[in-house]
Amino acid sequence: MTHVLDWKRADDPRDVVHLAVQALAEGHLVGLPTDTFYNVAASGLHDSVIPSMQSLRTHNAQARPTIAVRSVADAIDYAPGLSKVAFRLAKCIWPGPLGLVVDGRHPDSLVRRLPENCQRMLLDEQGCITLRTPAHDAVAHVMHLLAGPLVLLAAPPSGDLQPTVASAVELSEVALAIDDGPTQYQGPSTCVHVENNVCRIVSPGVLDREALSAMSQFVILLVCTGNTCRSPMAERLLQAKLEKKWAHLFASGNMPPIIAKSAGVSAMAGCEASPQAVEAMKGFGLDLSNHQSSSISERLLKRADLILTMTSGHKHAILSRWPAFENKLHLLAGNGGEIADPFGGTVEMYRNCASQLDRHLDAWIERIPVDSLAIWK
Repeated sequence: MTHVLDWKRADDPRDVVHLAVQALAEGHLVGLPTDTFYNVAASGLHDSVIPSMQSLRTHNAQARPTIAVRSVADAIDYAPGLSKVAFRLAKCIWPGPLGLVVDGRHPDSLVRRLPENCQRMLLDEQGCITLRTPAHDAVAHVMHLLAGPLVLLAAPPSGDLQPTVASAVELSEVALAIDDGPTQYQGPSTCVHVENNVCRIVSPGVLDREALSAMSQFVILLVCTGNTCRSPMAERLLQAKLEKKWAHLFASGNMPPIIAKSAGVSAMAGCEASPQAVEAMKGFGLDLSNHQSSSISERLLKRADLILTMTSGHKHAILSRWPAFENKLHLLAGNGGEIADPFGGTVEMYRNCASQLDRHLDAWIERIPVDSLAIWK
């Protein structure tokens, strides 16, 4: 009989976690809540428990045995060849309802150090493994305390019932389960196979292709002060260049794999571009009349793959608050280069600024590796 622990009513959730970790360490199966379905969990170090885990797949033939990881850094331990696109998806979505199906045959993969039964279960016919970081504190705490990998297998609800602990408890092999009521998404995680930069959904779930395509986009962020002059012009110029260079990708009908955005370090949200900037862009055949300013934020900086600032002052302003983004933060004009602010100047000054932006953007486009652009099949 399964011993059920109530997550919400526990006097101290740490006690619940310790009991779950003890059961796993002793080679038992444990039912854990996640943000999607409840999962049956096992320690990947216990070879003897894997056959029981395998037998549970008869209840859900579509479920993929998954290695729970704490972060993208941990994912690289199991998939040292993790591609740039797979890394971007994980960075954007984890913790969350995404399973990454990636090559698990790298000679340095930690999968090779697991017991043979566990390896056979985790590797599919193509030699791929599935990695995921569920968004639930119970799983996070268990991973933190458990020695070795946590292997998960989804236990979906019967019929149209909400995903609850019952889906795990009804499996007689489960010794202990943590009950946290209906799950957040009440649906399965989406599993995406990523090979280099080619992505394909192999198990549909709560994240659809449109959402995943948006999260896999390569984002270039242009930054100035008020986001009404320089960075909006740079954004429009860059977007036009991207659409020209990768015209076949933009014309495919799918969401474009790369996009330009802009923001200001001292911007007020919702302001229009300056009239001179709008006029200057007309000379390039571009429309800036619908621009609305945005202020820089940690979320925007985290989402960007490349951040280009107009001056060293903008760069330092960002680094003083968010030093973690230093590796992807650069001056648009190169080392020591500055793009002067035309604010309050004539249209001709704006045109000169736009020409300067246009020239420097060409160099940055050539630095963007093609394998950084996600292609969805």
